[in-house]
Amino acid sequence: TKASFGAMTVSDMAAGVRIVEGHASFAVASGQFANGTLSADISIDDDPEKGSLCKLVIQGRGVDLGAIPGVLGVSGPWPQATGNLEIDLRSRLPAAPSGHAETSGSVKVSGGAGKLLGFDAEVFRELAAQKRFFDLSQASATPLPIESFDLSAVIDNGIAELNHATFKSASGNLDLTGVVPYKNNSLAVSGTLSPAAGANAPATRFFAGGAWPNILISPFSAVMSGQ
Repeated sequence: TKASFGAMTVSDMAAGVRIVEGHASFAVASGQFANGTLSADISIDDDPEKGSLCKLVIQGRGVDLGAIPGVLGVSGPWPQATGNLEIDLRSRLPAAPSGHAETSGSVKVSGGAGKLLGFDAEVFRELAAQKRFFDLSQASATPLPIESFDLSAVIDNGIAELNHATFKSASGNLDLTGVVPYKNNSLAVSGTLSPAAGANAPATRFFAGGAWPNILISPFSAVMSGQ
């Protein structure tokens, strides 16, 4: 009736276990996770020459994405919304929810209406116009209301390459791209915050760096002026 993997718990499952000739797998055909449905497969192939190869494949539909930070043990800006996720990971080490430097694969997350915690668009624009750099926590009082969002990343050698992360909002669309070396909690991401709907103003372009969740923002205007 229930299975756990780190802080992740799946209930009401249809699942099966198979172990044969150096291959072991635990497959969840369907289950309940974070108010949504989930299918998953965890497998290990034991090769006498190459060693063990661990695989983790997860597909979630209609999941409360606000539960994900608790599962991963991370903090910082993250969308609170219902959505879908696809995770496909490989590792030479025993699989763990937190991942390893040797892990590779891909992650895709998308969702509908909700809010992005830790990102106040109005305050962010004010700080970007006034300061050469600032801590993102200074612009975290009011969540960004979002209409939808979509992000995808490729993971390899302890680095997540963020192909794109787009948050649609009447308060201004937020687009991000860059790299997140999660093995040391750092990040190097460029972003654009478009003006609010109906506003006649330029977009705010910026660079985000530092160590997660202590994210430092450098507006491109300051960078380009040599400050």
